[in-house]
Amino acid sequence: MGWKFGNSKRIGKSGSEKSGGGCLILFGLVFGGIGLMVFLFAARQFFSEAETYGWTETPCEIVRCEIQVEANREDDPFQLVVDYRYQFEGRRFESNQVALQTQRTDDYEKLALKRRGILEDRELFCYVNPDNPSQAVIERRALTSGLFMLFPLLFVAIGGFIIWGGVGGLKKGKAIEKAGRKAAISSGGSTSKSTGRKVGIAFGAIFALIGLGVGIGMGNGPIKRMVMSRHWVETPCQIIWSRVQSHDSDDGTTYSVDIFYEYQFGGETHRSNRYESMSGSSSGRSGKVTITRRYPKGSQQVCFVNPDQPEQAVLVKGITAWVFFMALPLVFLLVGIGVLVGSLRQHPSAGGGPSKGANGRHAALANRLASTGSSPHLNAEPVAGGPMTLRPGKKRLLACLGMLLVALFWNGIISVFLVELVKGWRTGHGDWFQTLFMIPFVAIGVGLLGGFFYQLMAATNPRPIITLSSGNPALGDSFDLSWTFSGGVSRVVQLKISLWGIESATYRRGTTTATSSEVFFHLPLAEGTAESEIRCGTVRVTIPEDLMYSLKLGNNEIKYELRVDADIPLWPDIRDHFDLTLLPR
Repeated sequence: MGWKFGNSKRIGKSGSEKSGGGCLILFGLVFGGIGLMVFLFAARQFFSEAETYGWTETPCEIVRCEIQVEANREDDPFQLVVDYRYQFEGRRFESNQVALQTQRTDDYEKLALKRRGILEDRELFCYVNPDNPSQAVIERRALTSGLFMLFPLLFVAIGGFIIWGGVGGLKKGKAIEKAGRKAAISSGGSTSKSTGRKVGIAFGAIFALIGLGVGIGMGNGPIKRMVMSRHWVETPCQIIWSRVQSHDSDDGTTYSVDIFYEYQFGGETHRSNRYESMSGSSSGRSGKVTITRRYPKGSQQVCFVNPDQPEQAVLVKGITAWVFFMALPLVFLLVGIGVLVGSLRQHPSAGGGPSKGANGRHAALANRLASTGSSPHLNAEPVAGGPMTLRPGKKRLLACLGMLLVALFWNGIISVFLVELVKGWRTGHGDWFQTLFMIPFVAIGVGLLGGFFYQLMAATNPRPIITLSSGNPALGDSFDLSWTFSGGVSRVVQLKISLWGIESATYRRGTTTATSSEVFFHLPLAEGTAESEIRCGTVRVTIPEDLMYSLKLGNNEIKYELRVDADIPLWPDIRDHFDLTLLPR
């Protein structure tokens, strides 16, 4: 027989290091891979646009510049049409290409401002392709936009850092197994807490920066416009069309208000399709129908015009309900700051030092219990006399369902924005800012789906069944511990069964409540590598007399766990814990 068991031998958690390292590598690959794909896509488009900076700058003459309106087209009904003439190497050419990308959109104001800039430019130049002089553009994307291309590399770097941590965990686990080192349990807890602290700092900083960046962008955009529109000039207008626009996606249909109107300002005719300072689509068609009925086609209404830029107008001025949506970046900022501050305030070695004074503290707890004249509040109902059987129960299923619900909830929300984002890129109107903003949220969603499949795989593992010959043991008792598995164990390469003692204390730090846990006792009970040893077996266990029994007293708790750890190559390992109550002697 290959059994190994002894008295209070402390061993390292190489299995945990392996499974944790594998999860980190998987998540890092997903996180960094998404960032890399976005970077490559951005780089390809940027360098394609950058080629126009090698084209020849040539004076041109505008023949026609107008905004074409297709009333029967719901998606992107507006297009800027510019016809211009130019001479190149003694030959005359004509073109109607404004930029490399088609200038079609659903935002009339955007094109109106661009048209105004073209018409007011007294020295208009176009850029001619010297290899194909018939190809020219009058608009080039600024090279500074390439700085946004570098932003996805931040997520690639974070993904690489996560992968590096996962590889380090795998190496550590292999080193522990190969060298047979018995690392202190407290140091393993410290490593876990330290890793959690670093992850908390990283994600807290990312969320805070995203919230801050988007908040500044919104504050300098829609919110600023809402505030300024309160002072815009009231102007009569005529409704050209008024309809509800539908947006179909795999997750259902959303609706938006589409009202196009015309007005006179400063002796010129202008048009706009802005209903309010910020607009979007949402579920619920009836509310949008009610709005469009207030603005029937051909009716005379009132709009509010920006006197400094008459191309800007709205039908509803001031603060609207969309301001609550714009508070979303504030939520991310506050959550990010909260996670960041909480992680920074957590001492790296909290709960991770060696338990030098464990017996003294346990004695103090016992003295305190005696001084109050009360009896111990045990962690579980004592079971004495006959055998007691411990089973995993529904913990695996609940973990799987919990991860599924979280993944569906998160990805359901993200998919609403993702569908609109993909739709924009397909129609040639991709938004780089929104794309970069969505990267971490999509990566988290993919990670959550990966976590669900990981839990689903873990749920199919063999289930250990532990039987104690004498129910809940008392301090100093000896009993037989037997185990078997429901399900095949042919894939299991190593089994470890051990008894753990954990002390936890809840305390306050200023206005926050924290709980610190420390492993003060560890007793290896059985270890095997042969399939016959793993499938079933029995060992004799003796509980030391000098331990503290199980109790929960106020903010302090002493509890014990029977842990079954089994390693399965290229698969989630078995990690089942069973609460065990040790009775007073």
